[in-house]
Amino acid sequence: MALKIFKLNGSDMTFEEISQGDFVLPVSLRTSPGGTAATTKLYLKNSIEDDDKYYTDIVLKPIATNGSDVVDGTISIKLISGDAQPSETRWDAAPINSAASIESPVVGQIDTKFPEIGSAAGSDLNYYPFWLRVSATKGTPIGSLQFYLKLDYTENLVA
Repeated sequence: MALKIFKLNGSDMTFEEISQGDFVLPVSLRTSPGGTAATTKLYLKNSIEDDDKYYTDIVLKPIATNGSDVVDGTISIKLISGDAQPSETRWDAAPINSAASIESPVVGQIDTKFPEIGSAAGSDLNYYPFWLRVSATKGTPIGSLQFYLKLDYTENLVA
């Protein structure tokens, strides 16, 4: 079917798909008068139904719900790939908003890359972790920005 995004349910340690497009399981951030930030670990995975497909040219990036790039100055959205939670130094150096993305293949700066998922020789059903950080500055209006993670890729058939 496709690549999908999951989060880990800490209470029963199962993966829940959040990429259905209906916002039933959103990643949300509640702002406070002093500003706030939320960091969450998510996972990218080939769906179990697609063990005959592999994926290349993967690009994951935040997009405002109106379809435009995220450029709001009161909201900061950052993405970093990898299993270990990034340090504050790494978060500070990460690309922000419309410049934030995770892409394949793994070349260059590793923490902004995904591997190609599978190959012509076989599919790959592993979970690939990445981190999402959303920050709101002091005085950010409630409901000022809603966004989703846009996932583009090329789907290929296993030989």
